[in-house]
Amino acid sequence: MHIGICDDEIAALQSLKRMVENYCGVHRLETEIHLFASGVELLAGAEHLDLLFLDIEMPGVDGIEAGKRFRRRNPRCKIAVETCREDRIRDAFYLEAYRFLSKPLKEAEVWEALEGFEESRAGHRRISLWEMRQRVEVRQREIVYVQTYDSYTEYIVGNRLMRSEKSLHDLEKELDPKLFFRVNKKYIVNFSFIEGYEDGTLLIRDTFMTVSRRKKKDFEKKYRDFDLYFR
Repeated sequence: MHIGICDDEIAALQSLKRMVENYCGVHRLETEIHLFASGVELLAGAEHLDLLFLDIEMPGVDGIEAGKRFRRRNPRCKIAVETCREDRIRDAFYLEAYRFLSKPLKEAEVWEALEGFEESRAGHRRISLWEMRQRVEVRQREIVYVQTYDSYTEYIVGNRLMRSEKSLHDLEKELDPKLFFRVNKKYIVNFSFIEGYEDGTLLIRDTFMTVSRRKKKDFEKKYRDFDLYFR
């Protein structure tokens, strides 16, 4: 996950960075934080951001103008607007901001904004699995794919191997349908980890999987939807 912070006040920039780092540390989120000290810096290299904290009051290209240009380049990024002037909140509606934060920022409000962003993402819910006889909780979106055997299911989670006694049928009801698809009797795959797909065959982690003929049309539609709205 890539989080951007754009603020011309260096002290405010570093303070918000610490708040975000604290949240990500507590919630065990793998995050890259990108700092921008002006609207010009933001526009120079922020197309990859998933979430942006954007200060409105900045010299030169202010947050509203920078946000409008940024939104055209990256329409899927969530924007949390920071301001000490309530009269400018109306301007921020043009950015389709999902949060409005009053400066000086409070950590509780920043954490609430991060939590809201997490909940908006596909696969944010956690699932309970077993690893080396220990029960662990993982976010669904960390699961690469699931493979079934006679009496258990096996999960590839990052570079780790985990297990569960749940059937694929039960898992289909639990896993986020925006992110996961059961391609055949043996596999459930996470759309975000698919490295290639062509005519009913997909590739994940050097493993080729065949989409069953009766599921192929539905798979391709949902894979397109994921790529458009949830990637």
